[in-house]
Amino acid sequence: MKRIALVIVLVICLFSVEAQARDMGGKFGLGFTSQLVGFNTGRTNLVTTPGTNTAVDPNATNRALSTGLQAISFRFGLTEVLSIQSMAGLVVGEDETWGVGGGVKAWYTLISEENINFYINAGGKIAAITGGDNLDILSVLGGPGVEFFFPGLESIGFFTEFGLEFFVYPKVLLSSTAGNVYFGMHYHF
Repeated sequence: MKRIALVIVLVICLFSVEAQARDMGGKFGLGFTSQLVGFNTGRTNLVTTPGTNTAVDPNATNRALSTGLQAISFRFGLTEVLSIQSMAGLVVGEDETWGVGGGVKAWYTLISEENINFYINAGGKIAAITGGDNLDILSVLGGPGVEFFFPGLESIGFFTEFGLEFFVYPKVLLSSTAGNVYFGMHYHF
């Protein structure tokens, strides 16, 4: 019983600490994210397209997209702890394969310190890939992240996120799950 009381007291003390937080409410951020590079991670074997005998080589699409560009990212702070992020990107790969994609996420800040924010996020992405495979890809993602501000450069935030992503490939009736890590940067106005 004493251990339970001690754990409860420690949890209350942990979450009742007051800190000077970085207020992101009302701020607009412009930057980049690696969110759309290698968009279809998780496809690892040949898949036959339904109704045909055509085999889709997902590794060719992975190679094409993993050499692509970063996505442009826009972020807006709705409140001190809630932000929305949108992203858009174009990737050009080998063998005339190219794709366009976009996504939207919500960030919720859990712990905010002077130069670092810990948050959770959730959102979705969509991509259309043309060329060899002609795939459409949908994904739902979520997980924790951290955003760091260098002292003296409070307008520039560097972030990294990790978590799970669930992919759906409607044309080939396939779905997969993958763990991913993303990096990015925003300049906040």
